[in-house]
Amino acid sequence: MASRRGAEFGGSVTLLEGGLEGGLARCPGHFRLWPRYLPLSACFIVLLGFGCSRQAPAPDITIAHQINPEPIRAGLTEITLTVADSASAPVTGAHIDMEADMSHAGMAPVFAQASEITPGRYRGKINLNMGGDWVILLHGTLSDGAKFERQFDLMGVQSK
Repeated sequence: MASRRGAEFGGSVTLLEGGLEGGLARCPGHFRLWPRYLPLSACFIVLLGFGCSRQAPAPDITIAHQINPEPIRAGLTEITLTVADSASAPVTGAHIDMEADMSHAGMAPVFAQASEITPGRYRGKINLNMGGDWVILLHGTLSDGAKFERQFDLMGVQSK
């Protein structure tokens, strides 16, 4: 559509094709930028929708842990986990990753996997490379795909 520039009023509105009676009015600087920000606005709205969505509830399981050796010392440490559902039945077929972090900043985390040794019992060995206080994070996926996370503290790990 060919446009003919009409009269300008105070530098803020330009009339196109036919003046006020049937033409298009344009405000320089304001509405010209709107299409430029449309994709950014759409992305923001989509991300906001994902951030506000509900997550699946955490599965109702209990996890007990045993540590070997006792007392806990720096070095290779065996962690045995007993996983049960709300009816105290063993939870089988889970995939459990362990992450050990020092309770103070500046230390890199240590990772290991726990393997199922009997129904509902999982064992993994993790290297606690120095004495001090550790936090063990469990990141797991049940056989039905439900995810869970738990943590427990290992206080006062003795140096070698």
